[in-house]
Amino acid sequence: MKSTVTFLLLTTLQLAALAATETSITSITQEQDAVVIHYQLTGFSLEDQDGKARIEIAGMELSSYAGQPQLPFTTFWLEIPVDAEVTLELQEQQTSFYPALDLAMYQDDEVKVDAAAGRTNLDSFAALGNEGWMRDLRLVPLTLQPVRIEEEGVRVLQSAAVRVSFSSATKYSNISYSSEMDELYRSFIVNHRQFSDHRDETEFPRMLVV
Repeated sequence: MKSTVTFLLLTTLQLAALAATETSITSITQEQDAVVIHYQLTGFSLEDQDGKARIEIAGMELSSYAGQPQLPFTTFWLEIPVDAEVTLELQEQQTSFYPALDLAMYQDDEVKVDAAAGRTNLDSFAALGNEGWMRDLRLVPLTLQPVRIEEEGVRVLQSAAVRVSFSSATKYSNISYSSEMDELYRSFIVNHRQFSDHRDETEFPRMLVV
């Protein structure tokens, strides 16, 4: 059984941006053992910047590493089962190719240029980052970068379903945190509570005011 979850951006700044602009993420669908992010290119712009191309996509940031091409990207945080293995698959993808396109570089006079540093060109349009823990929740970041630099030009992802699967997906049990923490989790974890049960056992101290 599937349930569609209203798309939430990661941070307060991104939430504000979503209210003011379009987004290329059409929906996020939860399945029993997977999360599927549905992407459809929206608000694509290709501008000239001092003789080089600047690509922007609605609702996405631009990478800002000195001496590196500026590429649109967005990152999601996913909640994953404790013992599950995580796999990523890009399905139903359609792309467009722009030959001989020279992308604008990010420049910062105060930062030393390092051609090997920073988020530049992912091997795929989507990639999983390093896993981590936030209190009792196991989390993994997913970066979607719809623009890739190839040898003969630039390839742009037009549409796709980004599927993150979890093997042996089982729910957490007996996780206790306050309602305030639950709201915080919901603000940046796009599939919060998919694999966790929440109990609010917050106890406030009793005070005697004289």
